[in-house]
Amino acid sequence: MSERTLKGLVIVALVLVAAWGASAILGGRSGGGGGGSDSPLQRAFSGIREDGTASVELRRASDTLRLTREGGRWTVNGHDTDSSAVGRFWSAVDSARVTELAARNPSHHEALGVDESDALALVFRREDGDSVRVLLGKAGPYYPSQYARLPGEDAVWLVGGPLRREASRPLSDWRDRTVVRVDTSAVRAVSIVRHDTTLLVQRGDSAWTLDGRPVAAAAARGILAQLADLQASGFAPDSARPGGSTRVVAALGAGGDTLAVVRFSERAEQGYYASVPGRDLLFQLPAYRVDRVAPSRETLQPPDSR
Repeated sequence: MSERTLKGLVIVALVLVAAWGASAILGGRSGGGGGGSDSPLQRAFSGIREDGTASVELRRASDTLRLTREGGRWTVNGHDTDSSAVGRFWSAVDSARVTELAARNPSHHEALGVDESDALALVFRREDGDSVRVLLGKAGPYYPSQYARLPGEDAVWLVGGPLRREASRPLSDWRDRTVVRVDTSAVRAVSIVRHDTTLLVQRGDSAWTLDGRPVAAAAARGILAQLADLQASGFAPDSARPGGSTRVVAALGAGGDTLAVVRFSERAEQGYYASVPGRDLLFQLPAYRVDRVAPSRETLQPPDSR
């Protein structure tokens, strides 16, 4: 045997030893627990369905969110939810796929973020009374993915999909931020109170008018667009108290009936608080959005008349 051939065999042997050592450290990537598709964790995910779930707890390091299904709709910690946020979460649950075994040795739980004390725990309580608990760990080696395991199991699995991202969203991202939503085809006039001045913008046959004169088309479109779906940027802290109303917007129907009312008060920092009569909520809105739904007289005037 030549010296060159001998060196080649030694190198191959070293590579095989290194690969065996890595497999031993991580507990193996396959075998001894089944592949990803038939793993206990994948079977657990397969048994979770939105229509059979009564509640979901998201136990995070900073807080715990509880999603509860009531009469076909979801609430989060007692608040109305944003349906799109709930939809993204359930889509992530449905699309979660266990791809491979990451580790079998419990000594690696902490490093992978699936230790009981560090993991993001998802508790699905089914309507039949049974529950499924999943521990989500750190992000995996490709995006989107994460490590996960079942409580009481040593095996840690790599799971593809954005489940951890969706389950980690703050409470404000889960809540419904709709301030008002108005059928603007029914709006015949909009009353805008700015401090002590009232502007009544009325719908005419061909244009919106103020004091009998046409208003800027872009301004009228801006008012209607905001009233159709006025979304807050967030929620005021529990300790916040609104000041005196600096602007009030009321959408009026054909018979002068009130379709919606929103009150705005300036915050100490940039932006406004917004409230709706009959609702115990205080929203936050940026100044530019308030300016669109409650513009000044100057903004309402067509450019050629300023």
